[in-house]
Amino acid sequence: MDSLLAILYGVYALFLLLVSLLLVYVGLRVLVTKRPFFFRGTWFAIVMGLAVVTPQLLTGINNIRLASEDLRTDSSWILLSVLWVAWTLFMWWTFRGYMSVGVTNESLRSALQSALAKLNQPSEETLSGIHLASSNVDVQASVREWTGIGIVRLKQRGQGKLLESIVQTMRDHVATTQEPIARRGAVLYLILGLITVGFLVILAVLLGQSLFTTTTAALSSRSGKSVSLPKGRILFQEDPHGMSQIFVMNADSSDPTPLTDGTHNSGFPAWSPDGKRIAFSCIQGGSQELCVMNADGSAQMVVTHNTAQLIAPSWSPNGSKIAFVCTFCDGKYQIYVMNADGGGQINLTNNTANDQYPAWSPDGKRIAFSSTLTLNPYNPQIYVMNADGSNRVRLTNDPLGADFPAWSSDGSKIAFTSTPTGIGNIFVMNADGGNPTQLTKNLWAISSSWSPDGKWITFASKLMTGKSAIYVMQSDGSNPTQITQGLANEEGPTWQP
Repeated sequence: MDSLLAILYGVYALFLLLVSLLLVYVGLRVLVTKRPFFFRGTWFAIVMGLAVVTPQLLTGINNIRLASEDLRTDSSWILLSVLWVAWTLFMWWTFRGYMSVGVTNESLRSALQSALAKLNQPSEETLSGIHLASSNVDVQASVREWTGIGIVRLKQRGQGKLLESIVQTMRDHVATTQEPIARRGAVLYLILGLITVGFLVILAVLLGQSLFTTTTAALSSRSGKSVSLPKGRILFQEDPHGMSQIFVMNADSSDPTPLTDGTHNSGFPAWSPDGKRIAFSCIQGGSQELCVMNADGSAQMVVTHNTAQLIAPSWSPNGSKIAFVCTFCDGKYQIYVMNADGGGQINLTNNTANDQYPAWSPDGKRIAFSSTLTLNPYNPQIYVMNADGSNRVRLTNDPLGADFPAWSSDGSKIAFTSTPTGIGNIFVMNADGGNPTQLTKNLWAISSSWSPDGKWITFASKLMTGKSAIYVMQSDGSNPTQITQGLANEEGPTWQP
């Protein structure tokens, strides 16, 4: 099934490339020859139907496969198939007949009248179009002025030969006359084609780099050098059936165990310093609160009762407090701190920026976080502040943003996600922001967490399927190894202390 889907996606990408090159050809032809271009609207409808709905159908099939559900008991693929057919039929009905690019309303009418005269088809204007008395049919011709695209069709069915003769004669007419063209339609086709080609080239390069890196890592792990996976337990969140849940597994991916019951969304898990409790974000009564449970998933309880949405908890090293993000508090994402039982909530950042993903330093004196306090408001940077919110210092200066800080166990380094090339990768820097070093290459990495001994880092990475999986690597970036299958969105890995 994996190989078949990969082939189907590849065929679809090739199909899009051919379509985009055809769009470029049509646009250039009209602009260079300064004459309209006619083609069958039916083909355009089928092509557009395939282009728009096929990826949704493939994604639906892939999601069904990843969820390990029987196609016969899941109706989503049927709905997607119906959508595919419905969209194609809609496009066919809208663009049936012949289409032309680069025509004006006047030039289309002139070509049509000339064609009818050459074919000895007496005609008269009616409310439904141009009536051909000898054939008892009506020709409908119109131009969408804002696109410069015209449509010629017969109102009655079963007269395909007549329509083909009319359009061919119109082609002969525009080939021998020099009437003004509507450049807008040609330019639109050219731009759409070039954008699609550029997008496919960039996507091919990025996916190629990702595939090369992932394959290299896999081959390395299968070579004579045996990679010994680390010990310990890793928390993570996963949405196997569209609802995010919290799981725990061994660091070698064995013994994955759900900790939440699946009745509501749960995410952003965080170990307590002693590894005995877990704080996490949970949906309760329509709002996103913070909950705490034992390490085995028992004794779950809600510790906050806010009307805002609370995410990304982080325990203080002594386990007495929890820092977290309050989304849209005063219109922004703000970092708060509270007692472990939910009391004594205090806004630490309290500014006009969006502040997220707090991470307490091992000595409890500082909190690292990401913020849009300076530079581009859409590209956050990594900051540190004192545990009381004072003395904020920016550590990164990445034009495309940095996120998800994670302290090493000795407090000397901070791992984070940065996107200098547009693809998220894991970096490590000194605690003062010095010596930033890239660890991963083109793995579409998201968040990370250190092992207690500081020798390993676990992180989540986007896959070519659109899902994400959990990886582990040594703290110098060597031996990146995918430890989960990526059957759903597996994210937010956190190593047990």
